[in-house]
Amino acid sequence: MNDGIGHYNVPAIDLTEKKTVREASRNSSDNSSRIERLEKKLETLSIINEVLWGVVSESENITLSKLKEMMVEVALDRTKRNTAKVECGKCKLSIPANKTKCMYCGTDLVFQFEISPFDSL
Repeated sequence: MNDGIGHYNVPAIDLTEKKTVREASRNSSDNSSRIERLEKKLETLSIINEVLWGVVSESENITLSKLKEMMVEVALDRTKRNTAKVECGKCKLSIPANKTKCMYCGTDLVFQFEISPFDSL
């Protein structure tokens, strides 16, 4: 509030609030840096993929429509792998098939389908 002569009464911020504000500001800065690094990595991967597509399409004579067809197939396969369930041999509960141990009883699981090396990325 203004006291009529240009002074404003600003509520005091306690040390806990100052610390919280400082941490939030630091976290925001850290997150901005992480996002910037990820964007640069994504751009680099995009360039690499474009170069690889050029090499493969020329050497293997693959058309853009065939590439799109293959992309759809990979996306469907990945969805199947990510949503597949297996039954734990010990506790008989349903577990995502991409797990190595039962999340309920800890028993090692045996994979029932081929794992892609890209599943762990």
